[in-house]
Amino acid sequence: MGARAALAAPGPRGAACYAVPMPAITVGGAAARIALALAIGLMVGFEREWSNKDAGIRTCALTALLGALAALAGGALTVAALAGILALIVFINLRTLRAAGTLEITTSVALLVVYTLGVLVGRGDFFTAVAAALAATLLLTWKLELHRFAGSLHPNEIRGAIWLGLLAFVVYPLLPNRTIDPWHLVNPHALWVAVIVVAAVGFVNYVLMRLYSGRGMYYSAVLGGLVSSAAAVMELGTDIRELGPGAVAMSVTVTLLATLAMFARNLVLLVLLAPAGAPAAVPALLAMALLAAVMLWRRRAAQPAGRTLTLSSPLSLARVLEFGLLFLVFQVATELAQRYAGHWGTYAVAAAGGIFNSASVTAAVGELAAHHRIAPQLAGMAAVVSSIASALANAPVMNRVLRDRQAGWSNERLAWILAALGALVLTLQHLLS
Repeated sequence: MGARAALAAPGPRGAACYAVPMPAITVGGAAARIALALAIGLMVGFEREWSNKDAGIRTCALTALLGALAALAGGALTVAALAGILALIVFINLRTLRAAGTLEITTSVALLVVYTLGVLVGRGDFFTAVAAALAATLLLTWKLELHRFAGSLHPNEIRGAIWLGLLAFVVYPLLPNRTIDPWHLVNPHALWVAVIVVAAVGFVNYVLMRLYSGRGMYYSAVLGGLVSSAAAVMELGTDIRELGPGAVAMSVTVTLLATLAMFARNLVLLVLLAPAGAPAAVPALLAMALLAAVMLWRRRAAQPAGRTLTLSSPLSLARVLEFGLLFLVFQVATELAQRYAGHWGTYAVAAAGGIFNSASVTAAVGELAAHHRIAPQLAGMAAVVSSIASALANAPVMNRVLRDRQAGWSNERLAWILAALGALVLTLQHLLS
């Protein structure tokens, strides 16, 4: 009773005073926080130093260390240290304004970020600090690429991104999470999850393509294949046809690279939507990828100069609605085929759909598996079937562009070899399961 009364004794203002001891930090813990704060500051500071900024390695490292020490000390020191950083930022900008007539906006924000990261480290939130530091450094190092990408954006791409944001953050929460038809086939909530996932993956691939496809034709084949393998093969085939001699070998390399990229994209979609189905897809996709790598190694040649691909943005409203419609068709067809024809019906729909859009088929079977409407293993194997069908469709696309029988035979022969290997692995999986 006496101890409780002592703890609850009213303070000077009549409030109960509870003596809550602060957890003590060990010497090792303090050393780890200081070291991590310095490492974060040095990482950001190296980039600023390479950019020839006044606030370079030492300034950023000391700013992060100040944030960590202020957080360890606590109290008003955190605010006082922030005021000091703000004063430093004002001084840097005044000096740069007088010398060059410009302001160091990016460096100013970077110092504030570094100080905040140091505070997070001092408080023990290591994951947030490290993840944010990596993201900040990446943004700083991508200055030229981001400026180039932003300058090359078209109005329809910006409008498409705005539409996608509205559909993802405004329309999506309003959709019912239940089937809305008497046959229990269409769930708007599940449909839109797949649309958002595929659009986000497509946007990332599209950004990479816009930034790096100009480094060479083989880069363009891989990055374009991540967006749309058929479209990349068609556009690059036009360039290959104009090169004259050596077009046959080059067309095979481009087709294989775009196909490999398509395999990787479909596997990523499956992992995002139905992770349990990924193990069933990996053996066949890996076997085909290894065989394609061997083919590429045997045909290795110097990479010709490339250009930035001009594939349409996956974030346009038309593309999003087109994918949503394809996804709905493939999802309904897959579930009906599973109900009335079993596994073979699902494989048939996946093969037919893969010719048109293997990403839509992969998303459809992945979403069905995620809601336990088909088995995860079936979803993984169906994704492989659609990928094989897409690979078989890429070779005729290249042949039509090149109008070369020799190239046509080379592309189709290798595509059928890949398809045969993938089908063999799938058959063994089916028998073993």
